[in-house]
Amino acid sequence: MDAEIFLIGGDLSLAANDVGTLTCIVSPGIYKIRVLRAGRSIEELIELSADSDEHREIRIENLQTIAPTSAVLGDDALAFGDYIAEVNANAALREGAVRVQSRAPKLLDGIPQPVFIFASKHGQTPYSLMSGIRLFPWRATDLAVKLASASAGLRPAGVRIWQGARLELAPGTYIIEIPSGERSIRHVIPVFRGNETHVFIHHRETDPSAPRDNPSAMAADVAVQSRAREYWFSDVKLGTPLHQGSWYAYCSKTRDLEMEYSARWALASRRRIALADELVRRLLNMDFGDPLSGLAGAHLMFDTIETRKQRLAENRDLGTVSRAHFDDNAIESVLNGVSQLMRQFDESGHPTSEPPKNPDLLALHLRAGRSWDVPARVDEPPLFWPSWEALTAPHNRDNVEISPSMWSDTKLNGAFGPYFGWEPHRQSLRDFVRSYAAVEAVFPTRQVQLPLDHNQDALPEAFGGLFGGAQFPSPSEPDKLALQSLAEQLNIPNNVAKKLL
Repeated sequence: MDAEIFLIGGDLSLAANDVGTLTCIVSPGIYKIRVLRAGRSIEELIELSADSDEHREIRIENLQTIAPTSAVLGDDALAFGDYIAEVNANAALREGAVRVQSRAPKLLDGIPQPVFIFASKHGQTPYSLMSGIRLFPWRATDLAVKLASASAGLRPAGVRIWQGARLELAPGTYIIEIPSGERSIRHVIPVFRGNETHVFIHHRETDPSAPRDNPSAMAADVAVQSRAREYWFSDVKLGTPLHQGSWYAYCSKTRDLEMEYSARWALASRRRIALADELVRRLLNMDFGDPLSGLAGAHLMFDTIETRKQRLAENRDLGTVSRAHFDDNAIESVLNGVSQLMRQFDESGHPTSEPPKNPDLLALHLRAGRSWDVPARVDEPPLFWPSWEALTAPHNRDNVEISPSMWSDTKLNGAFGPYFGWEPHRQSLRDFVRSYAAVEAVFPTRQVQLPLDHNQDALPEAFGGLFGGAQFPSPSEPDKLALQSLAEQLNIPNNVAKKLL
């Protein structure tokens, strides 16, 4: 359903392609079938003769996901349930170290929910895989938990070694900070009422010569899941029969977990694999009831819609998006489905008429063309990178007001896989502008072209004049256009610049 299929002719030209299933009529000859799924590919040669039908079934399974699926754990899959039971037992002994009461605004209510963090890497290591990793409520770093002190011991399983920790967190927005050499990256971890949160971190080897501002040089991949009760790790206890309980149910869903992984990979690589509403429905209606999978599926749907519109406008071949027909009713159904998964409903059971407070859900409504009488306020960072792109898109600036303090804290940001990540820093907006003006290696890499003759020290003052600061001289009309272009390249919302310059 989520694998891309390419039929390549003898002259290396693309004869046909589709997603999930490819049905086509081509001239006789020798062709190559290439199947791509989540970065893995399989190729086969096929000879087609006249007046003959050919049927091939090619599967790419056993993906090396970030999460501990049965394919990843191999023969150790069921026994890994004992390690999860050990993580639970360790948390019970260290409850004071793993319970966090958030001072941040609660998304729903204050009843603590189980949150599991598992780190892994290939090979062996004598060191904690959680070293330096912290988790804390948004804007409450003083409540940070150092996961190394809250984790169980190391456990080999499959071809990786694992380390896990369990925490109890009230619903709300949390931040995980993952170090990598001399720097660290932060990601959002949303905790929902009634669901158990799973965070998986896979440490990978990196090229030490890679530029500092290259996101691919980061030494960890992350996956975030939110699970319904049937699949709660917190229910796994020592002595539970291997073929019973929530861990066995989780292992039995490897194909669904691989589909989620494939969807996240497609978002990260910007490949348009969600070409039929069937895949979106699967991501929305999976037994897991995972709101984060619903968000990923909805973003893939909008990616497909936008690709189709762009190709139609440019009179280009529609290719695999020819079957993508998402009408207004389908879009409304998807938005309602994601809203329901995220518990964003009022007492009557219908979506509220106000802008969603959750930034990821707000981004989906913006991609659907929604608007409100007053701009929607964004006070917290989103989980997904496509959400941030929608929230900060120039055509949405009249509908969205980005919190200046939130933007300031997260402005050194980039796409880390499908997620929004940022580097913690103390750089002022003035220094931020000067850094890019000096064309220094500032994270992330951006192709910024300076349109002015201003030196780097004068640029912040020029911005101040552009955005109406009384203490700054008003720039000339040519400079205004150039400065506005630079502000858009640097993704500086007008209200942010007025507040911070």
